Amino acid sequence: NEDVIVMAATNQPDVIDPALLRPGRFDRRITVDLPNLQEREQILAGHTRKVPLSDDIDLKDIARSTPGNSGADLKNLVNEAAILGSKKRKDQVEKEDFMNALDTIMLGHVRSSIILSDEEKRRTAYHEAGHALIARLTPGSDPVTKVSIVPRGRALGVTMQTPLDERHNYTESYLLSRLAVLFGGRAAEDIVFNSISTGAEKDLTHPTTLESNESYINDNTFSQRNFSEETLQLVDGETRRLITEAYDKARQMLLENRVVLDLISEALLIQEGLDGEDLEIICSEKRIPDHLRENGSSETP
Repeated sequence: NEDVIVMAATNQPDVIDPALLRPGRFDRRITVDLPNLQEREQILAGHTRKVPLSDDIDLKDIARSTPGNSGADLKNLVNEAAILGSKKRKDQVEKEDFMNALDTIMLGHVRSSIILSDEEKRRTAYHEAGHALIARLTPGSDPVTKVSIVPRGRALGVTMQTPLDERHNYTESYLLSRLAVLFGGRAAEDIVFNSISTGAEKDLTHPTTLESNESYINDNTFSQRNFSEETLQLVDGETRRLITEAYDKARQMLLENRVVLDLISEALLIQEGLDGEDLEIICSEKRIPDHLRENGSSETP
């Protein structure tokens, strides 16, 4: 037929003039969600169709490591992995290239210009070891896939966790475990050095926003404040209680497992990066795997 259909897209629905949304205008609204695990795998398959991949690559594993990524993000990941592989003159893109590309996108490029002092490096190692150990010890916590003390972007180190399944709802126990993991680094510094560094800054800023949701789409109503000052004070008090309890829990767990904390830190100082399997061996067998001592540092710019 000869009807004209006009379509538009926006990521800021809160600024659309209500006059545009009247019947006969933009009166049909479709919310496009971020892709789920299966959809991310299919998107990756499409973007890698003309990219030579090595046999060690499982697109489902890569999709599982990229929750919250859009189609454009995944395309960028494939391009970055291909660039890293070509720089090393490889005939195929390998899993290592995808993991390094993911690190680069999420954390920034390796800051080879930064040279940490021995004290800074040791403090960073204990900080990340604290995060990793609490994550390993807390039931229901997302598995740790990587721990690194190589400076990237603005971070001097990182502990990465990857959920086994797509999460749409978060239970109270899961959120409480996340709080404990977030305070693991700060608690470790407190235990070992009796002081806190600025590296623990996000350990405070992230937990206070963990359960907040500042915007929603509902009949053109956005972020309306419908609570009193008294209620806000109650929320602040409850937030403080949850944070204090999470910090105390993390600190107690690290004190009870100080030997393992020291081992993880020592392994990071030797190797600069650990994967999930290395961490599991250290935690379960209370020893540093021989291949870590033999190979030395594995993460280089």
